[in-house]
Amino acid sequence: NRLLNQRLHELELRLNIKSRTLYPPLRVHISKRDTKSFFLHWIPNPLNEQHSILGYRIYIDNILKNSIQQGKFETIIDYIYDEGEYKIKLRTYDEYNESEDSNIIVARFRRQQPITLQSDSNSSSVTIKRLSNYQ
Repeated sequence: NRLLNQRLHELELRLNIKSRTLYPPLRVHISKRDTKSFFLHWIPNPLNEQHSILGYRIYIDNILKNSIQQGKFETIIDYIYDEGEYKIKLRTYDEYNESEDSNIIVARFRRQQPITLQSDSNSSSVTIKRLSNYQ
């Protein structure tokens, strides 16, 4: 009977852990790295301090792309190959649960533009302009 009560208590603890709500990371944002990649930054949610967080999952266009271990709050996203718009979000996860979505970041990439040369016919100087690939 004692072993049965102990097992029942363990199962109740597990159910309580599973029912606890995880909160998404805060202030997810990106910064430019180069033409095909960017830095993704976030702040851990202090409401998760009582949880044993395993890390963060990165979704791009609702597809899981990567997991980052707990304790890291920045990563490089470097698998941007096509021109277009990408919706990026993070979720906090632990052994049992995953949080709701963080704020959603929209990144727009354009094809690499060649360097354009512009010269002024009245002078011998040449101006080089590189068009931005990242917005």
